[in-house]
Amino acid sequence: MFEIMSFTVLCVLFLLCFRVSNLSGASTCRQKKEGYVYITLRCSLNTQFFPVGDSPITNLECLDCNIPVLNQETILKNFVGNTFNLSSSNVQVISANVLSEFTNKTKRFFFENNKIDYIAPEVFSHFSQLEEINFRNSKISHLPAGVLNRTFVTKLTLSENSFSAIDHVFEGLKVTRLNLSSNRIREIATDTFSKTTFIEGSSFPHRQHLDLANNMIEKLHPGSFKCFDEDNCVNILELKNNQLTKIKNGTFLDNRHLNELSLCNNFIHHLESNSFRGLTNLKSLTLRNNRIEIIPVSLFEDLQQLNTLDLSENFISSLQLHAFSGLTALEILNISHNNLETFTPTYLFPLGQLTDLDISDVKVHRLDLKEIMRHNSKLRNIILNDNFWKCNDLLDFYTEMNKFGGFSSPTQHYGVPNLHGIACSPRELDTYNDFTFAKFLKIVSTDAPLSDWFNFSPPTKDEQDHTMKYLRNIHGMFIFVLFSIVVLITCYVIKLVMRCLYDNNIVKFNRLSFLYLPGQRNVQVCS
Repeated sequence: MFEIMSFTVLCVLFLLCFRVSNLSGASTCRQKKEGYVYITLRCSLNTQFFPVGDSPITNLECLDCNIPVLNQETILKNFVGNTFNLSSSNVQVISANVLSEFTNKTKRFFFENNKIDYIAPEVFSHFSQLEEINFRNSKISHLPAGVLNRTFVTKLTLSENSFSAIDHVFEGLKVTRLNLSSNRIREIATDTFSKTTFIEGSSFPHRQHLDLANNMIEKLHPGSFKCFDEDNCVNILELKNNQLTKIKNGTFLDNRHLNELSLCNNFIHHLESNSFRGLTNLKSLTLRNNRIEIIPVSLFEDLQQLNTLDLSENFISSLQLHAFSGLTALEILNISHNNLETFTPTYLFPLGQLTDLDISDVKVHRLDLKEIMRHNSKLRNIILNDNFWKCNDLLDFYTEMNKFGGFSSPTQHYGVPNLHGIACSPRELDTYNDFTFAKFLKIVSTDAPLSDWFNFSPPTKDEQDHTMKYLRNIHGMFIFVLFSIVVLITCYVIKLVMRCLYDNNIVKFNRLSFLYLPGQRNVQVCS
């Protein structure tokens, strides 16, 4: 009996101690005044609710808080700061009207690294215009339809969560930058964003941004991103690092306001002739690191405003004659790391504005650079590393490109015959079929040093005389210009000194003055 009573007493004491410890840790917060206006509330340990006070709090630091349910009892009621941060605070539920006493002074809400299961509908709706709402890495897998209805925010971050479906979640939302990257989204329905308004932010003019990168999207339905209102459309669409395999005709038919489209790091192997039809204002298209083998004719026909095209790291083995037809404004073309084997100047004829070209590692061993430069007169930067060049051909390339600044971004293959780090062979190889650049390097590494195979011919006497005459003319012109500058500076200094002497009456100015009055026939000369 005594043992039972002792055990009971111990249990009661344990429960009392546990309760006291919870009560003592339920709100471990301290206020700190900074200046005359700012008051920081610093909460730590196992804080489960915020204390009630009269002083307005302008800054909240909640370190390792534990507030599973954010409601009227646990919220900080007298917060008037710019940023409300409850990141890493074990928040699971954000109840209705929990932010009703907050004013428009609060522009940012951070709820990163939580375990959110539920967010009440329209909880942010009474703010006139928020700058940012951040739920990154908060283990969110589902949100009810219309949860963000009447929410007006510049930047909404929902990245690194567990969304698999997002149908109707963003109905009624007004946003400039929406980040849904690094989730588990598999499909974008045709009406997913039909009732979402992508507004133009004051800090991001014409930069409405939708980020769907690093998801599991397997296909795009035509009309998934359609938009007809010029001021409320997505301008930048990120779809990189997904599982897309094809882009069907008409996928972007109603997206004429899209400026940038990134489809890199997918598994795209099939493009249709009208895959990009409708993108009449697109400026940048990135298709890097896919499995594209063929560029269909008229694929880029609608992209007359395109400035940058990246087709690198694919499996393109050949180009049709008019593959780049329609790209009249293209300035930057990257087609590196493909299997072209041949690259003719006619491919570039439609690209009258081309300034930058990257054809590194495309398995070619011949290039008519003079013809390319003749038709593409604005071309200034060419990257042609890691191909199967002959050294004499490379020297001709360098001579041609040296007129505009030389090669761009050369590699560093100095252990083999090279020109400025670009590896080359002193002779034509027997075959280039099924050749790799690693195999090419292995072969040329056994060749003779540079001085044995470059055909340098000394200049003739006429060429030497012409060069010396040219240098003498330049020298004479330089001396004349220098002398003229010295004379002008000397005259200016003398004039400045004389002006100072006159102004300070050190030298009197005794010039003759002519007095002539209206109607006077004679002129009086005074000294």
